[in-house]
Amino acid sequence: MRFTSRTALATTLTLAVSVTAATARDLRYAAFVGTQHPSLSVSLEPMFERLREATDGELNFTTFPLGQLLGARAILEGIDDGVADGGMVVPHWYPSDIPSVVNYANMAVYGTDPFAIAGAVSEAMLLNCPECVEEYAEAGARILGAYSTTPFVLQCTTPVSSLADLDGLRVKTTGIMGPRLERLSAVPSNIPSPEMAEGLQRNQLDCVLASMDWYSSYGLQGIVTDVTEAPLGTVRGMSLMAFSTETWAELSEEHRALMLREISYAVADMMIGQEALVQDSREKAAAQGVTFHKGDETLVSALAPSAVDEELIAAYAADIGVENYAEQVEAFKAALSKWEAIVAETGRDREAFAQALYDEVYSKLK
Repeated sequence: MRFTSRTALATTLTLAVSVTAATARDLRYAAFVGTQHPSLSVSLEPMFERLREATDGELNFTTFPLGQLLGARAILEGIDDGVADGGMVVPHWYPSDIPSVVNYANMAVYGTDPFAIAGAVSEAMLLNCPECVEEYAEAGARILGAYSTTPFVLQCTTPVSSLADLDGLRVKTTGIMGPRLERLSAVPSNIPSPEMAEGLQRNQLDCVLASMDWYSSYGLQGIVTDVTEAPLGTVRGMSLMAFSTETWAELSEEHRALMLREISYAVADMMIGQEALVQDSREKAAAQGVTFHKGDETLVSALAPSAVDEELIAAYAADIGVENYAEQVEAFKAALSKWEAIVAETGRDREAFAQALYDEVYSKLK
């Protein structure tokens, strides 16, 4: 699937006209996912192609998928070391490097609309969290393309319909999701996402807590037998394009402007692509005999956002050294309220959402 935009291309071409003496750059992008993952197939690869076309090849990205250049937990360090110019960063894998960003990623109990959450976390982290920007800078990178997953569900090899069913289950989790399930007697595991399918096959895991689109993009077909869609929240704050500060400084002003414009469309494409893949994954799973559970009252009430969850988020933030947890939560809540109103107007329209993201966030960066 590839989303195209005449408006976007016209804008980038207009910006590129003034680029007359820029030096061609061959840039390396490190990914831990495969080429069929929506972050690449729907979002970044089309963006890289638009950048190549708009700059007559002066900005040329080569993608290294499946950890070919850097492993999943080595991307941020690899950007700092100059091995890659950019890469996808999952904050939870770098708690000592970017703790404030991890704190934003952990705010799973706030908000339900992934589009509004994506806009809110982008604005809150990039414009209202100097600690987030500074932590990334100290790691040799800058945040570009912050987004949110679609709602997490339990994808299991055993039925989970009640709170009692969770007892003792080994569940691959992310960040605060681990403590949330642990207090309900599950056994969390932080096994890397690319190893989920193997963990389920080898009986090292009973479930993975993940977006439904992961069913397709992480090869869970034929392994998962049951899906539980209780309220589990989303993970937000991942960076589609953590970009080298050194490389960024070497780009021309026009090329930086192009990147900031195009990353807005990349985020919109990622959000749209994820939701399309969720629907496709649900249809494939149903056709393959996967059973979907809503969860009974015991499970739904136990997983509903509560004051206990806020205490868990605060404790997690303290453990990783976040000093102004409360201020960051309030900044996100304020941004979320604003973006819920914006998304009520833009809906899932690519042009409208990307333009809002550019106007409210990326146009204010340099």
